[in-house]
Amino acid sequence: MAESLYPDVAAFIPRERCLVLPNAVSGPEATQGRVCTGRVKRILYLANYQPAKGLLTAIDIFAVLAPDFPELELHLVGAYSKRWSEPQMRDYLGRLPPAVGARVHVHGPLFGAAKQQALARADLFLYPSRHDAFPLVLLEALAHGLPLVSTAQGAIPDILRNGWNGLLIDPERVGDAAREIARLIGDPARVRTL
Repeated sequence: MAESLYPDVAAFIPRERCLVLPNAVSGPEATQGRVCTGRVKRILYLANYQPAKGLLTAIDIFAVLAPDFPELELHLVGAYSKRWSEPQMRDYLGRLPPAVGARVHVHGPLFGAAKQQALARADLFLYPSRHDAFPLVLLEALAHGLPLVSTAQGAIPDILRNGWNGLLIDPERVGDAAREIARLIGDPARVRTL
């Protein structure tokens, strides 16, 4: 999956017997010719609804950003799980100021063309995972030309080069992460280059 994950299996597989074959995803046919304006209105989080995948962190970051960016929306795409239920989501979002909560859109799971459309409509991909190995969703977001904001978990730094195709943030420091994203949103030229 990624060279940086070899230490996880080193006790079982000698280095000379290990071949790293990076993951890949199909390119998005529906987004050929996408033009990035550099303007960020739609932030997309796409993963199972679990705190370990950064769901609550994504919501908290958005809550910090929203007052300064009145057109900004957060779109949550994913499935509920034993770790995070629909009533828990309603309760968590219900604690947000109404003007902020109204701009958080919970879509549930999307597949196929609907998932591709969600990626195509996004302007920035936010995946502040607290535990991961090699999230294919980051490759899907890159295939759609989206700037990434994620964490240095697992092999994510093998996918996301900080400052080149996105930003690496610390999920424990929501305020700092929001400030980094705000700087990015305020710089359309930088958004276009990521």
